[in-house]
Amino acid sequence: MDSTTTIGELFGAKIQFCVPNYQRAYAWQVDSGVNIQVAQFLRDIIEHNPSRRYYLGHFLFSKVDTFRYEVIDGQQRLTTVVIFMSCVISECRRRGISKIGDIEVDELVETYLKHRIQKFMTVAADRSFFEERIVLMNENATRKTNRSSEVRIQEAAQYFMKELKKCKDAELQKWCLTIHTAHITTFVVEGSSAKEVATQIFAFQNDRGKKLTNLEIVKAFLMNQVYQHSEDAEGYIPSIESAFADIYSQSELIKTPEDTILNWHCQAFLPASADTAVEVIKGVISSSKEKDRWAVSFSTQLAKTFNFIIDVEKYEERYSGFIADLCYLDKADSMPLLIKLHHIGVLEDQKKSDKVLRMIEAILFKMTFTTGGYRTNELIKFARELSKDNFDSEFMPRLTDAVQHGFKSYWDFNGNCLRYFKENTWHYDSDIKYVLYKYENWLRDNAKPRLPHLSIDECRAIFREKKVENTLDHITPQKPDFKKYSEEFVNNWLSNIGNLSLLTWSGNSSKGKNNPVDPDVREKYNQVFLAQKEIYEVLCKGTWGEKEISDRRDRIVEFVKEQWGL
Repeated sequence: MDSTTTIGELFGAKIQFCVPNYQRAYAWQVDSGVNIQVAQFLRDIIEHNPSRRYYLGHFLFSKVDTFRYEVIDGQQRLTTVVIFMSCVISECRRRGISKIGDIEVDELVETYLKHRIQKFMTVAADRSFFEERIVLMNENATRKTNRSSEVRIQEAAQYFMKELKKCKDAELQKWCLTIHTAHITTFVVEGSSAKEVATQIFAFQNDRGKKLTNLEIVKAFLMNQVYQHSEDAEGYIPSIESAFADIYSQSELIKTPEDTILNWHCQAFLPASADTAVEVIKGVISSSKEKDRWAVSFSTQLAKTFNFIIDVEKYEERYSGFIADLCYLDKADSMPLLIKLHHIGVLEDQKKSDKVLRMIEAILFKMTFTTGGYRTNELIKFARELSKDNFDSEFMPRLTDAVQHGFKSYWDFNGNCLRYFKENTWHYDSDIKYVLYKYENWLRDNAKPRLPHLSIDECRAIFREKKVENTLDHITPQKPDFKKYSEEFVNNWLSNIGNLSLLTWSGNSSKGKNNPVDPDVREKYNQVFLAQKEIYEVLCKGTWGEKEISDRRDRIVEFVKEQWGL
C-alpha cells in the first residue's frame, strides 16, 4: 500500500478494510450543534475547486494478512466515504447514469462496496445493518438494534441521498470524482510490533474532526503501557481489546457521555485528584509494579461499569426505585458510590441494596431540602474508600451516622431539613416536585386497598424537561382575578408547599386566575391523584386560605418526618 495515494486507488486494491471491535462504532453526525461532520464532509466537496488537488487526510492501518487491513485511525472518514459512494451509485442508477467520467458505475460498486468480498467492514455489531443499507443499497433497510451508531449510519445515508437528489448530473459527477481522486497519505504497521506502534500513533491523531475523548486516549495509553512494560504483551492485549469492544458496544446504547462515565469510575476506584481521568490513570499506572495486570483489571472493571450504566438509565427512564431517586436528587455525587456498590455485589442483594440506597437517598434529600446551605458532600469519598471487606465494619456505620448528622459534626442535619418545610415559606422550586411525587405515592401506599405507584406516563408528566410552571401548580393562583392578596399572604403562604400541587391537567390556562373554590375550577382537582382529591375535598367546603394551606403543609410535613426520619 503506497504512502501517498488516492481514495480510489486505496479501495481499488485487492484488500478488505475492517474496523476492529475495540474501536468505537460510527460516530459522525449530520448536524448536532457543533457536531456537523457529515454535513461538513459534503460541504467541502461542493466547495472544492476541481482544478486543484483535494486532500482527505492521513490514514493508519494495521496489516492482518495479505488481503486484510484493520483501520486504526481514519475509520470515521473511511466509513463516510463508503456511505457517500453508496448513495452516489444509488442515485446514478435512479437517473440511469452508467458512467461517471471514464469510470463505469458498476466498477464503482466493485471498488467501494463489494467485489467477491465486501470491501469495507464496520464494527461487528453494526455489520448486518451496514451491509443491507450501504453495501446492498437498500434504502428501506430496517435498523437491527437501538444502537446510536446504526442511527448515525442511517442519518448520514439519508442526508447524502437528499442532497444528491437535488443536484444536477454534472454536480453529481463532480462530487463523486472529487472523492474518488482525493489524495491521502497512509501508514501501515505490521508484524509483532504493529499494534504497539499503532497505539502510539493513534494517541496523537484526531479522527473525528474533534479532539479524541479521554476514553479513546485511555484505551491507547493502556495498550501502549502493556506493549512497553509486559514480557507477555500478546497475552494481555486481547483482554484489553475485548473489554473496550464491550465498552464501545455498550456506549452505543447509553445516553450519558462516555467521558462522564469514565470520570465516575475513576472517582470510585482511584485516588482523589484534581487532574483529569487520563492524568489520574497515568499517575496510578506509573507507580504500579505490574502495569500489564493493572491495565487489564482497569479495562475489565470499566466495561462492567458501562454495562451497569445501561441498567441505571433504564431505572431513570421508568422513574422507578431508589436508583432513579438518587439520580434525580444528585446524580454526580451518587453515581461513583452506586458504581462501587455494584462492583462489590451489594446491589445484587435486594434486602441489603434497598437498605443502603434508602440511606443514601435520605442523605441526598436532606442535602437538597435544607436551610443549612451545605457545601460538603462526601459520598464520592465514601465510594473511594469502600471495599467488600469493610462494607459491614466501616462503611455501614459511617453511612448510618451521615444519615442522622450529615458530613460535619456541627451540622444540624435533621433540624435544618425540618425547618425548610416548617419555617421556610418559599417552596416554589423545581425540586419540590420530588417531595410532592413522593407524597402522592405515600398516599397510595396507605390507601385501602393499596394503589399502585404513579405510572411511567404520569412520572414523565411530572419530571419532563420543561419549566417548573408546567408541573407545579399554585392552588390559589399567583395573580388572582377574584381578590387582592395581602403582603403577608404573598410572603408567607402563596408559594408555601401547602399551596402547591403537581399539575395533572394540560396547563394552567384552563384553571387560570380563578378562585379555586369555584365549582368549575375545583372539579379539576377531582383527579386520579390522591393528593389532588385531598385538595378537592377541602375546596368543596368553600374556602381556601391561610388555614387550609397551613393544614395541608402540616400534613405534608408529617409525611416528610415519617419518610425521612426527622
